[in-house]
Amino acid sequence: MMVKSYPWSVEEFDNSIHPEYVAIRKVVLSFESNFALVGIGGRKYQRFRHPTLDLCFYNIPTANSILWLLSYPALLALVVILRPRVVFTMGVFIQIPIQFGADLVGARHVTAVIGEPFYLTGRMRFLCKVARLHFLLKVTLNRANGKMAISQGMKRDLAKIMGERAQSIQVYHYALSDIFRPDVPRTLRVNGSSAPLILTSCRIDRRKGLELVILAAAIVLDKIPEVNFVIRGPISDRGYFNELHAMIVERGLQKRVALRGDECDYEDLPGILSSADLFVHPSLDESLGIAIAEALACGVPVVATRVGGIPELVEHMVNGILVEPDPVAVSNAILRILSDAELREHLKQGARAFSNQIRLSSDTDFGNMLVMKIREAMST
Repeated sequence: MMVKSYPWSVEEFDNSIHPEYVAIRKVVLSFESNFALVGIGGRKYQRFRHPTLDLCFYNIPTANSILWLLSYPALLALVVILRPRVVFTMGVFIQIPIQFGADLVGARHVTAVIGEPFYLTGRMRFLCKVARLHFLLKVTLNRANGKMAISQGMKRDLAKIMGERAQSIQVYHYALSDIFRPDVPRTLRVNGSSAPLILTSCRIDRRKGLELVILAAAIVLDKIPEVNFVIRGPISDRGYFNELHAMIVERGLQKRVALRGDECDYEDLPGILSSADLFVHPSLDESLGIAIAEALACGVPVVATRVGGIPELVEHMVNGILVEPDPVAVSNAILRILSDAELREHLKQGARAFSNQIRLSSDTDFGNMLVMKIREAMST
């Protein structure tokens, strides 16, 4: 049984070259077993089978706060009903009901921690105190049979919850597809303009700190008027998207700052990323930041905040500039790169060197480590 924090579809499972899907396909094809793939998200409960493989998909809805709360007992119930031999989870707090269910049926539990536990509980302080989420997460992780984290930054966060037992957590890495490489033809155009393009491409969610881009854009445009900013990505928080749009209008930035709530096929991302002269990622917290890795792999230098696992991708003054989550700091970094051709070229070369490394597989690649952890769990 494999559980992740987004809903499944057969098409994505079969065809996506996102490293998480590549790793999960590797697991399914490495074991002669029945698989249940469980996703959290969407508007309705779904159960459907793969047309050719021996696996069944379950999607548990979280379209409103009531359904979100009900998803936790639903996960526990699903583990008890299906009685898997091994359960694998990707996420943070969804591990808690999974571990309780695994204990009830004697299943082994392997977890890959992806997310921001302190940002999430900071956003839901009352619920966190009532439910004692950090304590329950500590118990869950201590009982899990195999533990992985997406970055050293994530492992440090977990050490604040687990203490010395966090030393048993192994950090895995993503190997990106070869479609993410320098010199991919550009596909993103802004009104046919040849002005420098500053791109932010990520899920539109408060945690991403996208208001910092808008505030920084106002400062940059006051000094260099001929610059275009594009903020794009799938919308996770419609209210936040509307707030960002209002900020742009209030500051009269509509001609130079575009906010686009759009989804695209993963295969189309390289063309979008390669269109940028600079990639800006202003997250308030980030377990890693795969969008940063994808931009760097396309040879685009990055300005990013010095939080979470981001410094493991962005090497300051080598392939990008790290800043504090502050609009003045973000704008100063953008202005510095735009106004210094030698620095801009140096950072591009650093991004290209990163690209050569991130596309190589290794023993710590997510798929390889996941297969190893599941084999270890099954043998004990």
